Amino acid sequence: MNVFVKIDSDQVSVVDSQTNPSLMVTFNFDFSESQLNEGDQFLINGIDFELRLSTGSFSTETALINQKVNSGTKLYQDVKFKISSGFKTFIDQNKPFKAPVHLKFNVKMYVMTLRTSSGSMGNEMKLVDIFNTNLNQDISIPYSTWNDQIVGPLYGKYDTVYVPHFDDKSPYEHASNEMKQAESYLHAGDYDKVVAHCRSALESLKRNISILKDTIESKSENEWFDKNINLTNNWLKEIVATNQKVSNKAHHPPSFGHFNKSSAESIYMICIALLYYTGENIKP
Repeated sequence: MNVFVKIDSDQVSVVDSQTNPSLMVTFNFDFSESQLNEGDQFLINGIDFELRLSTGSFSTETALINQKVNSGTKLYQDVKFKISSGFKTFIDQNKPFKAPVHLKFNVKMYVMTLRTSSGSMGNEMKLVDIFNTNLNQDISIPYSTWNDQIVGPLYGKYDTVYVPHFDDKSPYEHASNEMKQAESYLHAGDYDKVVAHCRSALESLKRNISILKDTIESKSENEWFDKNINLTNNWLKEIVATNQKVSNKAHHPPSFGHFNKSSAESIYMICIALLYYTGENIKP
């Protein structure tokens, strides 16, 4: 039995986001290459749909469709995958910093082959074969689609933010690495460590700014960078001071509870903006 399955990225979306959120996926089956003897038909009794994720979590749904198909038939099946805690973790890991997002689907189809034959009561269908067929489909979802159709309904709209990359010997490299660590903790949900690494990035910028300032010819620009690095650093110190022991990064268990997700994301964005703007305007 030759059957093809296809999933278009724009046919993946979140439904019932406020009550019982599910991932709605439309599977497109094409039987045009199936070779059947004249008078034969396939009877699709049911289909198992499995969604596999990089987090190791998966969701399985079964559709009992009892659908007869011939060569050339095209079949469309909408399937809802419940958004479990494991799936939410996967979404958090792909929101909003990585693109595209990859999903893996396994499909198992339960099929009978029926044959039309003449009998005493006229034409009748007889069972001639029972078999299963397995199909795999991997899809790549563009970030814009993932943001609009998956992240948006669940969390609200996000924009893509990239951590700037600098050469290994650049004065910005240490700060950039600290922000990458902050990003990894953001995905892991340890928001105190996000803030700690943001603070380390600012400290690194402050240490190196005296070297970089020599490249600025304009006195006003020189003063602007000096002032804003220090102001931002002092601002973050004040925030951390109200949440003592938050900024001790790594080397011991996560310190959950001091900063929430939205606060950590806001601080992360501000530090990324300062690092990016400084790196673009002060060249070593």
